[in-house]
Amino acid sequence: MLKKYLYYFSQSIRNRGWMFTFKLLWHEWLDERYYGISTLQIDIQDLHLDDNHHYQGASYFVLNQTLSQLPIEAQKTVFIDFGAGKGRALVVGASKHFAQVIGVELSKDLCQVAHQNIAKVQHRYPHTHFEIVNTDARTYALPSNANVLFFFNPFGASVMQQVINNIQQSVQKHPRPLYIVYVNPVFSDLFLSNNFSIFYELRSKNYPEAIIFFT
Repeated sequence: MLKKYLYYFSQSIRNRGWMFTFKLLWHEWLDERYYGISTLQIDIQDLHLDDNHHYQGASYFVLNQTLSQLPIEAQKTVFIDFGAGKGRALVVGASKHFAQVIGVELSKDLCQVAHQNIAKVQHRYPHTHFEIVNTDARTYALPSNANVLFFFNPFGASVMQQVINNIQQSVQKHPRPLYIVYVNPVFSDLFLSNNFSIFYELRSKNYPEAIIFFT
């Protein structure tokens, strides 16, 4: 495990530089304590389900930086995290005053931990309605009022394309502005090829940290 973390650390310095890497690590320690939740540990096994990626919480620093760029009234906005894991992005979303935050997660074990984390902070964010949905992202019916969707590289290209198809069908049926917040945007070309436009991009040296797409 130590060897794995040292590898990620060295890769981060190479791609991001010392300063950005330090910010990421500092906020992992600082913000986990600020929010009072437990999302750092990777202690749940057997999470490689089909085309879904392993659990890891999105960087607190990148989350806060990127969500702050959304040009919307959060109080009127529904925020959905695909691959919600332990609920980190949902809690950060609540701190941004989203009216509703919904986590879509395939793993029952992760859903249970997300519920536990939400229970720790729900009293701090009475303006936000929390919801965890234990289901496959490919079959999740997007609410007609959802207009901010969050992805932290949760699955591969095949599943991502199916989810994009569902998003497009939802917008066609219920026209509305919709923003995609994509952290570690490995398959950003899929959004571009499906006529999504880039609204904002966060980069660190050689690495694209996050992209906000708009449709």
